[in-house]
Amino acid sequence: MKNIALAKSMNYGVFLGLMLIGISVIAYVAGLKTGDSINAWSGGIVMLVGVFYFMLRFRNKDNGGFASFGQLFVVGFLTLLIAIIISSVYSYVFLTYINPEAVDEIKQVTYDRYISSGMSQEEAIKSMKMAEPFMTPLFTSLMAIVIYGFVGAGLGAIYGLILKKADPNPFRELDADV
Repeated sequence: MKNIALAKSMNYGVFLGLMLIGISVIAYVAGLKTGDSINAWSGGIVMLVGVFYFMLRFRNKDNGGFASFGQLFVVGFLTLLIAIIISSVYSYVFLTYINPEAVDEIKQVTYDRYISSGMSQEEAIKSMKMAEPFMTPLFTSLMAIVIYGFVGAGLGAIYGLILKKADPNPFRELDADV
C-alpha cells in the first residue's frame, strides 16, 4: 500500500513524458520553430493539467478516494520529474542528431528578443556570446530537469493542498496489510 504512490508516479510520468514528446513531434512536423512560444505554452499547459489530472486520478481511482498531502506531493513531484527526464532525453537526441539546426533557430529567436527589448545590435551580440555556452543541447536538457524538478515540487505542494482528502477510517491501511 505504501509504494502505490511511487509505482503510479512512474506510470504517470512515462505517460506525461510521452505526451510532451508528442507535442514536440507535432510541432516539428507542423514546421513550428523550436523557440516559438506556442511550443512552450502548449507543453506548459499539458504539464499543469496533466499533473493535476494524475494526482486527482491517484486519489480517486488508485487510492480508494483518499490521499494525504504527502502521497499527493510525491505523485505530483515524481510524475513531473519522470516526464521531464524522458522529455529532456528526447530533446537532447532531437537537438543533437535529428534537427541540430534547431539550436541555431533558438539562438536567432533569442537574438531577436534581445533586439526587440531595446538592446542595440552590439549589446545583443555581446549578450549572445555570453549566453552561447548555455545554449547547447546537453546544458538545456540538464537545466530543464533541474528547473522542472522545482516546478514539480511546487505543483505537488499546491495541488496536494487542494486535493488532499483524509480517510475517515484510520485503520484502512492496517486492514489492507492483514
